[in-house]
Formats: sequence, C-alpha cells, structure tokens
Amino acid sequence: MTGVDTNTAQLGKGGLGPYLSGVISLFKCPSDNVLSAVQRDAGWSSRVRSISMNAMLGNAGEFMNGAANTNNPGYKQFFHVGDVPDPSRIFTFIEEHPDSINDGYFLNRFGSHEWIDLPASFHRGGANLAYVDGHAELHSWRFAHTKVPAAPDAADLPFEAKDGERGDLYWILSRTSVVEKSPPPYPY
Repeated sequence: MTGVDTNTAQLGKGGLGPYLSGVISLFKCPSDNVLSAVQRDAGWSSRVRSISMNAMLGNAGEFMNGAANTNNPGYKQFFHVGDVPDPSRIFTFIEEHPDSINDGYFLNRFGSHEWIDLPASFHRGGANLAYVDGHAELHSWRFAHTKVPAAPDAADLPFEAKDGERGDLYWILSRTSVVEKSPPPYPY
C-alpha cells in the first residue's frame, strides 16, 4: 500500500480532500470491514478507504502522454465534466476489492480480457458506483470471478476473465471511457 491508502492526513489534504472539508470517511464504505493480518498486527481497526476514482477522469500524472492515458491509448481521458459525452454513463467512483485497492486509481485496459483492478462485492455480490452526473447505483456482478470474497489475498490479480464470462469486465469498461471517435465495442 502507498501512503495515499494508509495516511489519513494525506488523504484529507490531497486530491479531493479539500473539497470534502477533510472528511475522509467518504472514501470508505461502511460495509468494508476487511483487514489483512499485517493491518491487524499493526493495530488497525479498519482500512482507510475502499473507494477509487475512474482512471480515465482527470490528470493521470505519470500515465499521461499529452492528452492520452498511456494505459488506454485511443480512449478519451476526460479532463472536464463537459468532455464527458454522457455523464449518466461514465462512473467517477467505484468501490474496489481490498486486494486491488492500491493507488486510488481504478484501471482496467481496453482490448484486454484481464482484470487489473477488481470491483468490490461487499453488497451481496455487488458494488456501488457514483457517476459523473451525480447519480449512484448498486451494480450486482454476474460472474463468480468478479464476486471474489472481500478477504485478504482472495483475488489473485491480475487475472484473465474466461471467454463467455467477460460480461462484468465489458460492463465496467463501457462505463469507464469512450473511443475517441465512436462508442466502445463491447456487448452488454
């Protein structure tokens, strides 16, 4: 874990913290009660956060090459709300699985069938997402590999979604960004 994941002062002062009056509890789902043995041994009572931001929103820092995200070249990196063609379709925040939440940046690559970051399944096999237009939804995952139990070392990431079981990955990708000139080529 990096300091952004464990340092409450850094979380409250950096990035979105100032816009939230330093209320860092907004970055953690109350249903997330997962602790690793290392965290328990260190005296933690809970993790700092369980929510990450869509990697294709805002400036991705070292992953930027001009206006493009090097992880997903050919897909739109949205820098302003007005850049998002359908704000009700692109997610801003997502609950992330404890095994992949490492940097506040929820990333999966278009054109790949591999889960890099896995959504959480805290809510009976589902996760909450908040969208650019301000609405939120609980989405239930269809496939067992997406509903990995919220437990330390339960998800062996990254892993490839099997043929015929890629619907959850395609669903996430279709709500992450758009191809620069046309909609994403993923079935639902």
